[in-house]
Amino acid sequence: MNEVSNIKHTNKHIRTGFHRILLLAALGFSLLLSGCASEYHLAVTVNDDGSVDLSTRYTLNRAQVEQMVRWSDPTTRMSRHYGDETGWVDVLEDGVVIEERTPQQDLLDSNTPLTDQQIIEGFTELSREKSPLKNIEGITQEMRSVTVEEDTVQAEGATHFDSLELFVKHGTYYWRSAGIESFRLEQDDQGHLVATATFRELTKPDLSRMRRMLKAQKFKGSFRLTLPGAIVSSPLPNAQESQTWFEIDAADNESLDHIVAMFDEPFTIVADPGVLDISTLPLDSEEIGESLDYDSQEQDDPYADIPIVEAPDGYYAEAETLAVSTVVLLPNAKDKLGRRADMFSQEFNNSAKIQAKLYAPENAKLLGVGKVKVQRAIDDQGNEIKEYKKTDAGFDRYGYGSYGRSNSSDDDSNSVSFQVILSLPAPGAEAIEEVEGTLIVTAFDDWSKHRIPRVRANPDKLIDLADILPGATLKIKRYKRHVETDASNRQIQGRFELEMAGPPEISALQFSVEIPGANDVNSYESTNQINTTAGVTKRSTEIQYHEWSVSESLDPDAVTLIISYPSGMRRERVPFMLEALDLY
Repeated sequence: MNEVSNIKHTNKHIRTGFHRILLLAALGFSLLLSGCASEYHLAVTVNDDGSVDLSTRYTLNRAQVEQMVRWSDPTTRMSRHYGDETGWVDVLEDGVVIEERTPQQDLLDSNTPLTDQQIIEGFTELSREKSPLKNIEGITQEMRSVTVEEDTVQAEGATHFDSLELFVKHGTYYWRSAGIESFRLEQDDQGHLVATATFRELTKPDLSRMRRMLKAQKFKGSFRLTLPGAIVSSPLPNAQESQTWFEIDAADNESLDHIVAMFDEPFTIVADPGVLDISTLPLDSEEIGESLDYDSQEQDDPYADIPIVEAPDGYYAEAETLAVSTVVLLPNAKDKLGRRADMFSQEFNNSAKIQAKLYAPENAKLLGVGKVKVQRAIDDQGNEIKEYKKTDAGFDRYGYGSYGRSNSSDDDSNSVSFQVILSLPAPGAEAIEEVEGTLIVTAFDDWSKHRIPRVRANPDKLIDLADILPGATLKIKRYKRHVETDASNRQIQGRFELEMAGPPEISALQFSVEIPGANDVNSYESTNQINTTAGVTKRSTEIQYHEWSVSESLDPDAVTLIISYPSGMRRERVPFMLEALDLY
């Protein structure tokens, strides 16, 4: 390709640097898609108005896509029957017959290949539901096309960020899987736009495995960056006007050989800003970036849209435990341990982990806690202690409570646990004198309850829960019960399959079971899946309960299912202080 002669290419052996970026990006994204991507192309365009468009085009193995679609289909997420368990009976409304299987379930659970259309629909839905960016205001995503062939599935997707700040804050979804630890946008003394990425160090065994994997997959990929103004300098081998790019083909051994010659210096592109307003820079992902892991509970917080207000007086926090961890890796440990070396050094090295509990004011209850941020920490010598930064294998600096997951809604709910993770204090310190910070709590006034006495299953019957949560409905898809009596004891066990639909807040519904005359019925939720499609949230839950009693007077048919919802919810920013924590 032709290159503009006045564009500088900087850094040592420039091809090595971006080979590292692209290979990590390709490998990281393919791992997100079960490691089956054989081709991946990424294009990032920064528009004149500061918005960012990101497009992807990738090729996947059809058999592996089928497996992903089968696993993720809502009809296969829950157990539909419990086998031929002696003594277990269906508890049904009169005349109701529950079909054990449906044709769709049989197809998804069988070895019959999925049709092209089933793959297209299933993969499109999977891509939408698995994205942690799907519910963030200012970010839109779409699957532009899915094409199914005999052995492969080709897909094209697009993501739009309304601003540079959103891109830096939430783009971690893309670059952390690519091995990028941090990303920064700033302007230099000449008024240029400067983009800098810092990478995670990889060991030689990691690089060898990566090379073999890409070679075996016959991987092809590319990265293209388009900016509003002309490129001034770039470590990428290709640049022309406002674009800089790179391509890789695993069939080219020279291309893969560069993987073993990586260096650990930051990767920097400098460009003329053009008409782009860069007065809001710098923007640094380490300062404003969000953790967007697939399993991050904050992404499932149904109260994220509730405005945050300053907390009233009455909250207080106290530390419960302090764990100090240090790992020393001997010479050559990284080469011998491979990935395990990164796990030890990142997850446990030089950290002080504080487990604490926050207590609510009188007459308030707590549903969850998140976004724990340390503002100030000092040791007994007056030295500042920095917050421990999150890494892929390391601790999360945010602590999350439980949203709607307690075994019973009858508890006091006046406290929640949270974590604070700091770097190690300076040598000679004997205590952490003070830790000052803030966190966000979801508080509420009390439980609103909907009771269903003498429960019966009817998968076609819709139960309105508007009295506790407007717009919410419930179906009791299945209810099985078992009663066992021996010489000294009598046990009643039961299992419910429930399906709810309505607003996102249905994820906060909680369940308990009562039997008249029983002192205590233990119940717990063993399965929970939540998905939102076309503005409607659906939740599938399995509730199990058991009651041990010497009384034979209990009526096992008199079971009452209690659905509870926290009323009067609000989100509050709470300051906290932890003091006098001995290190030894």
